[in-house]
Amino acid sequence: MNLSPFLKTNNLFAAALFAVSLIGLQSCETDMDRGFGTYTVTVQGDSLIDGVRSFMTIRKKGKEILKDSSVVFKNQIVFKGQCDSLELVAVEIEGITGRFPVILAPGTTQVALNRDTINLSSATGNKPNEDFMGYREENKVVNQKMMAVSLALRDAKRTNDKVAQDSLQPIYQESISSFRFFPYDFIEKNADSDMCLLMLDEMVQARLNPKFLDRVKSSYQALAKTIQKNEINRRRGARIKAAIDLLENTKTEANTP
Repeated sequence: MNLSPFLKTNNLFAAALFAVSLIGLQSCETDMDRGFGTYTVTVQGDSLIDGVRSFMTIRKKGKEILKDSSVVFKNQIVFKGQCDSLELVAVEIEGITGRFPVILAPGTTQVALNRDTINLSSATGNKPNEDFMGYREENKVVNQKMMAVSLALRDAKRTNDKVAQDSLQPIYQESISSFRFFPYDFIEKNADSDMCLLMLDEMVQARLNPKFLDRVKSSYQALAKTIQKNEINRRRGARIKAAIDLLENTKTEANTP
């Protein structure tokens, strides 16, 4: 678009209208586009008791930090606040064993509570949590396959069935490899996902096995467009790159005679 007629005009009114139109275009960006905004997380369950307390925590530098708290009212819990970037948080409810992981994201998230097994609850309402639920479901399938092969191999060893052992051993090794590298495979298949960028960031900030360096690098490269999506993602990408560089330097120093 040639903007020179607007920039050179002596008509101040026209120039003012042009400036307003630019502001209007910028205001079309959503909180998710910018990477921050207000959040509302609503947890619903049929047997929740009014007044019971609930907490939302986040782990930073190995410590659990309280992010938000609320109380049950009319079978639901509502958390509200400001979200500066996507965060992985855990929801805990007094009287219920366990916790449920949720991606804290700008906008609204609905959690359908499974009171008996809180880890089997589900979160919907935005792409980060839908991606996260997809990740959890696929990971469960990979884990179940590995466990099934492991049990079959154990039975073959117990009965000294050499033929079964020989046929199951390569399948078992393959299932172990699939489970170990599943997070990287998922990231690379869903490279447009902000949740995947958050996940890789969480992974590299934890203690990372140098053997996985090549997969970390390939996942980081796959996320290149997502990293450039907004300022929040660029900061996260820079943090991942710094962790990769540190790991590469450490690996080089360890191999230097």
